[in-house]
Amino acid sequence: MTSKKELKECAKKCEDCLCWLEHCEAECCKQFKMTKSVLVKRRGGYTTTIVPNIDLKNYLRLHGVNFMVDKKAFIETYKYIQEDKGDEIIFHRPCNALDENNHCTLHATDDKPLICRAFDPLNPGGLGKRVYTTPNCLANYKEVKE
Repeated sequence: MTSKKELKECAKKCEDCLCWLEHCEAECCKQFKMTKSVLVKRRGGYTTTIVPNIDLKNYLRLHGVNFMVDKKAFIETYKYIQEDKGDEIIFHRPCNALDENNHCTLHATDDKPLICRAFDPLNPGGLGKRVYTTPNCLANYKEVKE
């Protein structure tokens, strides 16, 4: 097992997530989170109270989420391990674009959702808001830019 100090040293050599895969195993690509305020519990799952934009819709589809006629998401609970985190629920299910080595098959393509392309582990709050990072995320081991 690698110590936190050793991981911080390894992180100094990494400038992107690809370099960090051996430590995180693409945790962020194996789950997604939703705020409870946009979810309504239904028989067999949750529906969203909002209609996701096209990018979020594509991202959720990659995680196995279906969409109803009214264009709201339907998250079937049998497909996911769920983790209740107070105001949010984390749904664990790998992205369909991950290969057996945890590499994104959509990397460097226009099909990769913006939410995936925009994340910068060197500046995780770069969009002016707090972002969720997984426990082994590179961002947790880097010196964060101000």
